[in-house]
Amino acid sequence: GVLIVGLGPVGAAAAQWLSACGVGMLGLADHGLLHENALPLQPQLQIQDVGKYKAKSLCSRLWAMNPMSKHYPLLLQVNPENVLSLVNSFEIVLDCTDDEAVHLLLNDACVLQSKPLLMAGIAGTSFWMGQFVLSLQQASYRCAVYDLPKMRSSLPGRWSFAAGSAGIRLA
Repeated sequence: GVLIVGLGPVGAAAAQWLSACGVGMLGLADHGLLHENALPLQPQLQIQDVGKYKAKSLCSRLWAMNPMSKHYPLLLQVNPENVLSLVNSFEIVLDCTDDEAVHLLLNDACVLQSKPLLMAGIAGTSFWMGQFVLSLQQASYRCAVYDLPKMRSSLPGRWSFAAGSAGIRLA
């Protein structure tokens, strides 16, 4: 199965495409509620989902699209206490957060467990992406972290087509 951490525009798009492609199990980790101003960036969700947990609402939408896949809402925030057990339950990890601490936690857990880690984010009309097939002998996110500020644009706003493109690439 695939663990997707962060169900903002990129994570929701990746989840949609992975479910549509028939991935058997998706763990959708996000502790946040959907805000109305996020709807233009997350066409997978609808106005009646506003104020509800993104993970639960997205699981419901994905099940309606593909009831053969298992979609698990994980209403949690990744932290040092839960990251190892969380990553251990899946074969592949997608980090779709915009939180540096979470990037580092997921990176370290994936390195320790030799799990593939994919990351993506958006800024304006651009997106950045990193793919790490991790083991203790290979490069990891920590090796690239100092180059990322160059890739992460300071462009204002986010565009839905950039999020969709990043999500499709991750899937």
